Amino acid sequence: MKIRPLFCVNGGTSIGFGHVSRTLSLINQYKRNNHVAFTLTLKSNVYSEKLKLKSDKLLQITSFNDPNGLQEAFNFISKNEINCIIVDLVESDFKQLSALRILLPDIFIVSITLFYFDEVIRFEDLSFFPSFNPIDFKVIRNDRKKLKVYSGKDYLVFSDKFKEYSSEDIVPTYDILITMGGTDPFGITVKAVKALQSSSYKVGIILSGKSEHFHQVQELIKGKSNFVLIEFSNDLPLLMRQSRVLLLNGGITRYEACLAKRPFIAISIHDLQYSITENLTNLGVGVNLGVHSNLETEAISQSVHELISMPNLYNEMVENMSNILDDFGSERIYHIIKREFNEKNN
Repeated sequence: MKIRPLFCVNGGTSIGFGHVSRTLSLINQYKRNNHVAFTLTLKSNVYSEKLKLKSDKLLQITSFNDPNGLQEAFNFISKNEINCIIVDLVESDFKQLSALRILLPDIFIVSITLFYFDEVIRFEDLSFFPSFNPIDFKVIRNDRKKLKVYSGKDYLVFSDKFKEYSSEDIVPTYDILITMGGTDPFGITVKAVKALQSSSYKVGIILSGKSEHFHQVQELIKGKSNFVLIEFSNDLPLLMRQSRVLLLNGGITRYEACLAKRPFIAISIHDLQYSITENLTNLGVGVNLGVHSNLETEAISQSVHELISMPNLYNEMVENMSNILDDFGSERIYHIIKREFNEKNN
């Protein structure tokens, strides 16, 4: 039986582009293997057009918690003979989709998550937990069936654009690229800009125009030609490759930096993010500076200066990045889903 997948995903200014980016890479993987691909997302998803371009059919509903929307999804699944659902959502949206398991008890459901979901809400057959270090999960679903979980760096999924730029010799446009993700609710971008405000470095700043800190950043860099504020980019891999050093907070961006071979300085949101980043920086690929609430701007400016002014250290970090990660995550996930799906349906 050939898999006919439905990808359930959402994205926007508050949760960012990461879920959609992973889904687009997986859709491409299914397309390369001659599958049709369907997508379910919300009407509020600002990246819907990108998904529409890649999908054979796209269904948009108002809410994953709306009974009418779920009925639409059920009809869509039945009409298109969909036999596999691949979910990449934040936990609150994931919970709301549990109704599909009740409506479709035999359908094969897969999740891709970076969250430690509560066991009592688990309803999928298979889960991927992309993380730098494998985690030993023993998860029991809400119906008491054991959930198979694959974790570790082999299942990190990156934009296909990293492949396009991997062999290109790109001359850096920026000395530093500040990218704190989405709307940056903690205002780390402001602190980073203040730290570099008096420098002569060429600085790119990625920050959504919907961020509550956007206008403050605009004022901070007013009249400074060496600062460029980038309100939106659909090509972060290129921006990374065009920059010498990345100033980031964490998440998938840490691993993307390694794939782009660009040393980074990480400013964490909280202690857990700091400890996860430490596992990576211990391999000599970047600087784990600390939790943002404990950092002074001087520490940021000093760290940036040291990394840029020490070419031997910088080049050593680039070399260390070469063998840490690869971009075959979507291919591995595809083959595991195929195998597990066939085992269940044969």
